[in-house]
Amino acid sequence: MPAAANASIGAVLNPAMSGVLARSSNPTAAIAGYGLALSIMLFVGLPQLRTQQLTLVYAESSDSIKTVGKFLLLVIATVILFSFIVITPSVKDFLLSDIFGVSGILKTHASQSLTWLLPLPCLLIIRMYLYGIALKFCNPAIVWAGTIFGATSVLAIAIYLLMFTGFDGAVTGAIAMSFGTTSEVLLMFLLTKLFGRTLPNPSISKHIHIKDLVRFFLPMVFAAFLPSATLPIINAGLARTNDPITSIAAVSMASGLFALLTIPTNGIQNTSLTLMARGKNLVQIKTFSIGVGLITMIIAWIFILISPIHNFIISNIMGITEELMEETMYGLTILAILPLALVFEQFYSAHLMHKKNTIPLIYINLWRLGFLTVWIIGTVNLTQLPGITIGAGAWLLTLSSEAFFTWIYAKKES
Repeated sequence: MPAAANASIGAVLNPAMSGVLARSSNPTAAIAGYGLALSIMLFVGLPQLRTQQLTLVYAESSDSIKTVGKFLLLVIATVILFSFIVITPSVKDFLLSDIFGVSGILKTHASQSLTWLLPLPCLLIIRMYLYGIALKFCNPAIVWAGTIFGATSVLAIAIYLLMFTGFDGAVTGAIAMSFGTTSEVLLMFLLTKLFGRTLPNPSISKHIHIKDLVRFFLPMVFAAFLPSATLPIINAGLARTNDPITSIAAVSMASGLFALLTIPTNGIQNTSLTLMARGKNLVQIKTFSIGVGLITMIIAWIFILISPIHNFIISNIMGITEELMEETMYGLTILAILPLALVFEQFYSAHLMHKKNTIPLIYINLWRLGFLTVWIIGTVNLTQLPGITIGAGAWLLTLSSEAFFTWIYAKKES
């Protein structure tokens, strides 16, 4: 559960942040603008998606931890460079106007948010490295403490800015995300230093070199590049629908709620990696993963089918308008069949990583990108489907196809 909560918290913050932004002067534009800017910066910081796995696999002693740290410093320097490029006025205008095709109030919200999200990609890489260290060498309570503190900090800052300062709209979420994540990173750095277990002697573990990490990490980063591109590609398509603001906001809400409901599935990959490293039986790990997927699917459908529950959370707590709530629930219904596919993908991708064979992840995600591209181009240009159907359908198609091809490549490795 600590691994699941930590892996999910970034996505889970989306519906919570949407609930805060729903109290701003222009809630729909604020939610959509924040979601658009966040998707761009998450794309810039895509190495963070594989940083924890790299740490879990290669951090075995004090020497190897230092080597991993040096390697990640190079990665962070590269990410910082791209972050500054993205927020330059000319590049920012090109991204928002030409790539995403947004204008007016939505473009204003997204543009302002991008500037405040500048440090986020770098912070996320450091964050995932520290959580990898904590999962491998520290008490799980540290992971819980950091995760809860980080989420609480982000939301508390956003609420404070909206209620007691002159900040309003999407920029509120962007400031809160950057400063809240900074506080979480500082806390995790302190906790791992204070409560880390004694590390193994360097002589008992295989010495690793930067080139070993490059060979392992680059295929995973390339594979992560494609999933990271999913949300920007979906948003670029939704920006060309009849009601882009509502479509982007609804898809952001639906995917965020889905992430909240499926928290347990997000820890399967790192949990499987940890258990495989300890020599646990693969059949038992797989059975556990399927059980988590089934329970998660049941929870999702309970939320969808029992109106008082989802009405209370979405309407009363989050303050979302009735129109946006209807769109969100429709999208969530499309996504609700995915939990089993998610756990299969995470289990079999963990198997490939445990074998230190990450090349298949490139091919898997190329297939995923192909399905996504065909779906978005086809539905936006050749159909009159509503934006929420296009967006949620894109997530359903890409994630289920990724699970299928991961299973195929992992079977070849067995």
